[in-house]
This record gives sequence, C-alpha cells and structure tokens, in this order.
Amino acid sequence: MKTVLNSISRTFDFKGRSSRQELIFYILFLVIQSSIIILFEEIKVGRILSIIYSIFTESHSFSNIQDILLSNIQDLLVIVLCISFIPLICLLVRRIHDINLSVLSVVIPLIILFGISVYKERLNIQANIKAESESYYDITKMEWIDKTNHSFNFVNFSIIIVIIFLLFLCLKGSDGDNKYGKYIGHY
Repeated sequence: MKTVLNSISRTFDFKGRSSRQELIFYILFLVIQSSIIILFEEIKVGRILSIIYSIFTESHSFSNIQDILLSNIQDLLVIVLCISFIPLICLLVRRIHDINLSVLSVVIPLIILFGISVYKERLNIQANIKAESESYYDITKMEWIDKTNHSFNFVNFSIIIVIIFLLFLCLKGSDGDNKYGKYIGHY
C-alpha cells in the first residue's frame, strides 16, 4: 500500500527513478480497481444479486433505486480508474529512467510500430471488402466457403506490443546513480 501511495504522491514527477516493485504494485492496484468495476457491473446486471436473493428470499426483483445507486457507484469507480492512469504514465516514465533510457528512445519506436499496425489494419479492411464478393456456397461440402483475409489484426498486434513493453519495464534498473537520479535500490 505504501508503494501505491508513493506512486500517487509522485503523480506529476517525471524526473527521478522508480523501482520494479513500485510498478508491479501499482499495476496490481489498477487490476483490483478494474475487478471491482466488473463486480459492480455483474451486480448491476443482476447475475450476482439474483443468486444471493435466491438463497435468502424468493423474490428476484430489484428496485429502481438500487439500479440507480449501483450505476452511480460504478460511474464513480470508472472515473477514479481513469484518473488512476495519470500516475501510471508518470510511473512508466520514471521506470524507463531507472533502466537508464530516455522516454523518447521507447516512445518513438512504439509510435512507428503503431503507425505500421494501423496501416496494415487499413489494408486488411480493404482486402476484406474485396473478398466479401468471393464468398460462396460449396454444394459438395454443404458449407459456405469464406475467402476473407484472416490475417494478423490490430488488436493482436497491440496486445503483443503492450506485453513486450511491460516485459521491457521489468528489466533490472541500472546499478548506481545514473543521469536521471540516484540509485533507489531494487528488490
């Protein structure tokens, strides 16, 4: 909890360094926040409350006040989660400094890879529009033959980039002081 509070207190501090422990605990904090939001969504939809109500009562109806209250709480939690990404950006910058790299040396290749993936996705969409007319029904196999291009899409590419970036951030920081700050110790 202390490391999460330290990250939040250093929200607009882009100078200095942060340890792997600080990054891991803050990401865990965001995962817990997201899980709570998902739990409230499940409660709001009625999946969890219906199970709880069926155990104790025979009524499965929810009042309008409960729905409004759950929606307001969930909206508040989503706002808090969105605000929690601001310290994460600052923490990522400090973590990159701990590896003794400039933020630009990481961000520029990510922007280039993002641009390539967006261009490739655009080409995939154009190929799929062209291939829609090439789908047909094969009477011998008794099925539709789909000639669309099922290639690597933007979402898969983005997930792989995020995983590589997170693994990169988990590298051991530089020993001793560097040009971004004093040695903070690693765990």
